[in-house]
Amino acid sequence: MGISATALNMSPALAQDEEEAEALIEEIMVTGSRIARKDLTSVGPVTIIDELQIEAVGTNNLETLLQRIPAAAGFGGNATAAYWVSNGWGTPQINLRGLGISRTLVLLNGRRLVYGGTGANSAVDLSMIPMSLVSRIEVLKDGASAIYGADAVAGVVNIITKSSFDGLELTAKYGMTDESDGEEIALDLTWGAQSDKSNIMVNVSYQDNNPAPMWDKSRAPCPGQPTEDGFVCNALSSSTIGGRGTVPTGYMMPDGTIATGPTRINFNQDPNGNGDFFEVYNGNVHGFNYNEYFNASNPLRRVSFATLGNYEFSDSADLFAELLYTKRWSDQPASPATLRNLSFSADHPTNPTGIDFVMERRRLLENGYRYFEQETDTFHIVTGLRGYFADDWSYEAAFNWGYNSGTDAILNNINTGRLADTLDTSMCGSNGIPCADVFGYPDVTQEVLDYIVFTQTGTG
Repeated sequence: MGISATALNMSPALAQDEEEAEALIEEIMVTGSRIARKDLTSVGPVTIIDELQIEAVGTNNLETLLQRIPAAAGFGGNATAAYWVSNGWGTPQINLRGLGISRTLVLLNGRRLVYGGTGANSAVDLSMIPMSLVSRIEVLKDGASAIYGADAVAGVVNIITKSSFDGLELTAKYGMTDESDGEEIALDLTWGAQSDKSNIMVNVSYQDNNPAPMWDKSRAPCPGQPTEDGFVCNALSSSTIGGRGTVPTGYMMPDGTIATGPTRINFNQDPNGNGDFFEVYNGNVHGFNYNEYFNASNPLRRVSFATLGNYEFSDSADLFAELLYTKRWSDQPASPATLRNLSFSADHPTNPTGIDFVMERRRLLENGYRYFEQETDTFHIVTGLRGYFADDWSYEAAFNWGYNSGTDAILNNINTGRLADTLDTSMCGSNGIPCADVFGYPDVTQEVLDYIVFTQTGTG
């Protein structure tokens, strides 16, 4: 980055005013290129959230604080993100200017952090940094790819930790929603000591968030008419528990009517009804209310350990070090799995339509809801030497190492290969493979569920 200057004729009074104004401006150190210099004009719009503002907000996590700033646009993932969120999986992240989490660079004390989440996805896991360590946050709300690269197109978030601490501090926070759920507990223990030549700070942090279910928070019946204050249910899914598909023009329905065009039908959803019964699909009648299987806020537990230190060898040389470790457990419930596009011939023994038929969607309610779990370990180690020489020259050399490992699991998931075996009349009924009937609820038997349901686990 270059600086250009133009010589101008200024009156002595104006020049004096500008000199006094410059003296009042606090020095700003631009460290993006690792070259510290004084700047009177910022390279872009910068938001600084200081320690007093952080304490005033009273939040237990960084993503809540950062996602409230105007520059945060578009979903960035958070500690309670459910499974359908791209790059989510319980990973709190930040998205500046709506350009995506992979285009927002997050730094700690001006240095890069290892990507987090399960399998080290494309953004930093903000949960690895305890709030009690944060001194201030600098948000550059403009593209900085020229300095940092493509991952800073949307901007940069630089988290600055406290430089020193002397004494012992224990803080505890507790809160809940006005529905008396979603309880949050945060405990922080910070110890520090300093002398003329050195300082050290140690922090241990624990966070425990309980779920806030959605099933008891709906203000509108589902399905049903709008409430008096205008709330309507929009949580109905066309993936029904009886199963649905489409019959062709001219098809005779069980009630004797003839389909005048391609007509979607839905199979029995009465637990005591006839599984082979079907009728014209009606979303308000057959639609599946998935809200009752989700949480408005999901559970999370986090344990963090951090040590920061500095030792002054001489007036011109300081040794510094950072060590952070975070372990996170998070989980999210989800609606029952959906079976999709299952083809049946007209003579298949479970097909009641009498024609070649495709079961387009079938919600497997017999198996109950799915569950998603994540466990991550994140390390961050920095050590280096910095100082000055020849009065006007500064230097810094540092080693920065980060490591993230994660495991994610989907419980109550469906093995589609095994499902196909249970529907294949040439295979099922022998060799321990049961035969399945997916037409109508609740015709899928426990024997079939025991064969097709499994826990899917991934590591990264």
